[in-house]
Amino acid sequence: MDATLSSARDFLLKAKRLASEGNYFFGGGRDGQNQKFLEKYELTKRDCISIMHSLYPSHREKGPEEDESFGHSAGTIFTFKKTVSISGFATDIDVYVKLKIPDDENFLLILSFHEAVY
Repeated sequence: MDATLSSARDFLLKAKRLASEGNYFFGGGRDGQNQKFLEKYELTKRDCISIMHSLYPSHREKGPEEDESFGHSAGTIFTFKKTVSISGFATDIDVYVKLKIPDDENFLLILSFHEAVY
């Protein structure tokens, strides 16, 4: 885990910078949850990046967590939840966002981006 990313503030600053530069990979999530979310709410990946840019440290649910799973590069993971309004839908949506910045890498992994499940 990168010690410079131990606070939600510092993590989000770097994540937002990487996303703005186009240095991100949008994963599929478990069972294609991310794609299903995009389709259900007629969102683009760019819309998701815009929502991610609206995150603040106060939206943090978990983290920092270290990811050293077999087959995955080490890195820092944070999860966030935020209530957002989506154009064309009457009710606000609670969105779950799980982000990873791999150690010694210059890109952001968007691991999960979908409705929060309670």
